[in-house]
Amino acid sequence: MTTMGNEEAKLAEELLDAFSSFDRAAHAGRFSMLKRIAKPGQVFVLMNLKKQGPSDGSGLRVTEIANSLGVTPSSVTQIVTDLEAKGLVKRSMDSSDRRAVRVRLTREGDSFVEDFQSPYLPVLDALVGSLGKERSRQLIDLLAETNVFLLEAAKAAREPQAERPGEDDKEHTER
Repeated sequence: MTTMGNEEAKLAEELLDAFSSFDRAAHAGRFSMLKRIAKPGQVFVLMNLKKQGPSDGSGLRVTEIANSLGVTPSSVTQIVTDLEAKGLVKRSMDSSDRRAVRVRLTREGDSFVEDFQSPYLPVLDALVGSLGKERSRQLIDLLAETNVFLLEAAKAAREPQAERPGEDDKEHTER
């Protein structure tokens, strides 16, 4: 674990506060209204299918969804089961690999995502107007870089801990 100095620790706390404030502001009222229909994890899967799904309607493999969201395939499988029961997604066998399952949005699922996103678009359009094109692009790039970092950190946290460097050396010197 890296030891942070006081300035880095303070910045880390400020980032945590900024992320918390952003999350509250970005989702104020939206998720509470949607809880009757879908949980946040379900919304993320639906949005991922809408954005990443092939235009031919074949859908995405469960593993593709899991990798994109930084979660386990078993978590996605449970979410897909719940969404399928609500009529928002449809599962099918992958024609090229019968062991794999593909998931695609139904018309109802597509409508759900459109309804979910539509209130945000005018607000984000206004944000672009406020920040300007250059700063908006910088924000997009920083958020994408942050997303990659956080997904990698989450993946590393789920993987079994490898032997730490130097522990083997300590064992040899104690003999």
